[in-house]
Amino acid sequence: MRPWRYTVIKGKHREAFADLVVEAMGRQEPDAPEAKKTKRHHRFANMPMIIALGMHLEPEGKIPVIEQEMAVAAGAMNVLNALHAAGFGGMWVTGPFCEDRVLLESLGLPEPHRLAGFLFVGTPVKHSDERKRPEINDYMAVWKGDAITFVADAG
Repeated sequence: MRPWRYTVIKGKHREAFADLVVEAMGRQEPDAPEAKKTKRHHRFANMPMIIALGMHLEPEGKIPVIEQEMAVAAGAMNVLNALHAAGFGGMWVTGPFCEDRVLLESLGLPEPHRLAGFLFVGTPVKHSDERKRPEINDYMAVWKGDAITFVADAG
């Protein structure tokens, strides 16, 4: 099973792709403020590299669709880890525009294939260890026979 289809967008093609993204926003979010569209266009047009995370799904296949989607997500996480290990930065972004069929078809993803989002790739200005990270014990528990309550979910 190899349901991932990665499309790299870089260089002079970023501006034209940013136009497609904003057009998709117009179809998926017709009431989106102009400032949001402008910001999205700027990010797609100026990010050093963008990787579209295509999901080539086989709904009638023997592998459940959820597993196919999770395989794409795991692959994307591996790409992010490799980028970070190589000294680059990466950020996974999504939005309603990721459901736009015109945009998807421009990425070689006709129905029933989908898009898991985009990885924005560049060189970080500051190191990620400067960000405050959540406490691991808020999101992890050890099962000892009784029902578990996560600290992150209490409250």
